[in-house]
Amino acid sequence: MNFERILVPADLTINTEVAVRKAAALAIPGLTTVHVVHISEYGAIGAGLLHFVPFRKSTGNEWVHKKMEAVKIKVESEFPGVSVYLHHVSSIDIQKEIMSFALSLKADLIVLGKNNYHSLLPFRNTVHADAIIAATGCPVLTVKPGAKHNQPGIVVMPVQDYFPRKKLELLAMVSGKANLNVHLLTILDNGRQIDNHSASALLQSLRSIRYKLQCNVQHCTLHSSNKAMAILRYAKRVDADMLLVSPETETTIHTWINKKNITDAVKPASQLQVLSVQSNQ
Repeated sequence: MNFERILVPADLTINTEVAVRKAAALAIPGLTTVHVVHISEYGAIGAGLLHFVPFRKSTGNEWVHKKMEAVKIKVESEFPGVSVYLHHVSSIDIQKEIMSFALSLKADLIVLGKNNYHSLLPFRNTVHADAIIAATGCPVLTVKPGAKHNQPGIVVMPVQDYFPRKKLELLAMVSGKANLNVHLLTILDNGRQIDNHSASALLQSLRSIRYKLQCNVQHCTLHSSNKAMAILRYAKRVDADMLLVSPETETTIHTWINKKNITDAVKPASQLQVLSVQSNQ
């Protein structure tokens, strides 16, 4: 399997530059198309226009046109064989339009560039990866400016009590572009011991990664009642480049103040990328 259609929502800031570059790095020349969609506020293109249209200069927004064309030219020159398609969208709901476009496109991956750090104020986010995954079933890669030139090397992947088929499929796609060192995590509540289901899933995962993907792999058992926080702390400890996680159960950090997504706790300068994929259970 490969990424054939990658969607990149573009706000035309540094987020776009980072996200498009990550999308192009995962693309297969001659096969993958990267769809860059800029979402304007409702009314910026025309009254009543609430659907996706191919990007054209005739939208009347010269600045947007120049920025989008610059993105296309830069990517296609730096990544020969990777095709970039531009789209301009008018909407009052950015997240809803991302979902709608991903479904109509049948995207294999959505790449979100984020330059925010809403550790204490997660409600300020307007786009939530977990919600997009739930609505579309499409994996979401969240990257921040610090990861712009960083290629996946060390990948941290939690394994629960089932064989993580979808995670391993994504891992295979990523490993085709880089040599990976994979850290598998078993995270147990305090005082709990690993059961037969978890042990079986771990053993199958180890074998698949080592022999089928031919990646270096190691395992660590952690005890914590907050999985996402434990995952993030471990990633920092091993200087990981990527987290490969399931939404909600492995991305929600609970604190005494609020709950937030793991990407809210990743600082803008961090090299850590978060790749979330819906559980196959």
